[in-house]
Amino acid sequence: MISPSINIKKNSVPKVLTVLVLTIALGGIWQVFFANPLGKRLVAVTSIVREAALKELNSSSPPVKKRIAEALINTLKHPPLRIFTFDFDDDYGRSLHYWVEDAFAKVGKPGVPILIKALREEDNYIRSSVVIGLAQIGPEARVAIPDLFCIYKNPGKGEYTYEALQGALTALTKIAPGDPAVDAFLLEALKDNDFGTWRTVSGYAVESSTMIIGGMFQVMLKSIISGSINRERSSACFGVNSKAALPHLITALRHKNIQVRMWACNALGNMESAAIGAVPELAKRIWDSDPSVRISAVNALSRLKTNAATAIPEITRALVRSEDRSVRSMSAFVLGGIGPAAKSSVPMLLTALNDRDSRVRCSVAYALVEFGIEPEHVLPTLIQCILKESTEYNIATSAIAKIGPKAAPAIPYLIRNLKKESPEYKRHGAISALAGIGPAATAALRQIGTHDAIQTANALEDKVPK
Repeated sequence: MISPSINIKKNSVPKVLTVLVLTIALGGIWQVFFANPLGKRLVAVTSIVREAALKELNSSSPPVKKRIAEALINTLKHPPLRIFTFDFDDDYGRSLHYWVEDAFAKVGKPGVPILIKALREEDNYIRSSVVIGLAQIGPEARVAIPDLFCIYKNPGKGEYTYEALQGALTALTKIAPGDPAVDAFLLEALKDNDFGTWRTVSGYAVESSTMIIGGMFQVMLKSIISGSINRERSSACFGVNSKAALPHLITALRHKNIQVRMWACNALGNMESAAIGAVPELAKRIWDSDPSVRISAVNALSRLKTNAATAIPEITRALVRSEDRSVRSMSAFVLGGIGPAAKSSVPMLLTALNDRDSRVRCSVAYALVEFGIEPEHVLPTLIQCILKESTEYNIATSAIAKIGPKAAPAIPYLIRNLKKESPEYKRHGAISALAGIGPAATAALRQIGTHDAIQTANALEDKVPK
């Protein structure tokens, strides 16, 4: 028989544990909401606490902000032990750095000397957070410019992580936009031929319309000609905010170097509506002496879509007169992408259905589908393309899916490509096209009656719009 005293102890164990857990939990709540100083609440796991602390910090006195900056650096050096978490972010260390960077922005000018000192910390994560903090503080952190220069000028810069180096460049562009010394430094940094550096500097240049942009283009052209920077990646530096870059890119389209002309075409293709002013010059490049430039030009126009409308006459002429089959094929896509504004090109597209090259004929058929031409004009061409083994097949199945139920005559040819021995891309394209055709396709598959055909029909019914 078990003694009563032992039973009492056993029964009391759950109670003791319950009291202990509640005590720790309530103690944690007290610590977060009442006992913690401002510095700790700025990195609390609960977003409500952090937001309230940021508001309080924003209205704090300069001495308080300076002490908070020191506390935040110490927090990064010695992250708090997280026993209880109320969020779903497993990467607490990364979150902690984000929270500290937000707090640095509120600390502002009083905390800048502390952040400058922290640039010499051995921990790269701390240095990365510090440069981001300086960037967020902005012009009030001008005193940090020499130290940010040193990160790049110092022969031992390899000790810094890539994030810290790129963060330093970003900080310079935020702290002193348009400063001659900063612009000169950024141009010098471009000589490293690093894509991240190119992207940071070009983004700063084209958005700020600073004097740096002319010098940047000169450095970039030299790098492209020498082959020391990747042409395609460097062209990605220019995007929708690149109006300031437009005159330089138009000039580059006329450059004697083939790589430069190709680069300019690719860059303009990334610019969307900002590239409208370059469309006439891009259209001229369709007739460039180099085939790679011709393809780059027509590709750029295809990416501009409706923004390329002013080039419709030149693109239509290339469709029927160019000796380059790739240019003729892509010209059809450009016209289809421009949309209703290019409907005047339909008669020439119908003529081009008889082009000597099958890829051109397929592209033309796709463009005519975009213009809503009657299926009987294009289906014979598309069915012929289905029998091909190349990219024409994917173009054809996409066009058939767009036509919809009126493309039913293509069903038997598509079903042939559902065999297990067919390549994956052919089965996938056939299923997409059959789904676009709709009920007639599923009925044809059920009529075949095989297990695979019925399974495909069941799958298509889920894809067909009700």
